[in-house]
Amino acid sequence: MAVLIRAINTFATLLEILIVARVLLSWFPQLRRSKVEYWINQLTDPIVLPIRQLLSRTPLGGPGMMLDFSPFVACCAVELVKFIILMIVANVIR
Repeated sequence: MAVLIRAINTFATLLEILIVARVLLSWFPQLRRSKVEYWINQLTDPIVLPIRQLLSRTPLGGPGMMLDFSPFVACCAVELVKFIILMIVANVIR
């Protein structure tokens, strides 16, 4: 069971690293349209884009906001889902 827990932790960490990499790549216009950015966006879009759409309806992400908080919320969501899955796994072990 330790392997499953380690795999869940590794997967969540990898997703968070990819989300942070997405943010960092957005700061460098010369890296736009690169294959690295394409693959990072492909892997993180299913998480970040729905959150961005939800935030666009709130004061936190409405028109006129200069910062995109969706990557931060996405990282928090990944952590929350990881916690829930680990709690379920821990209860199944008992």
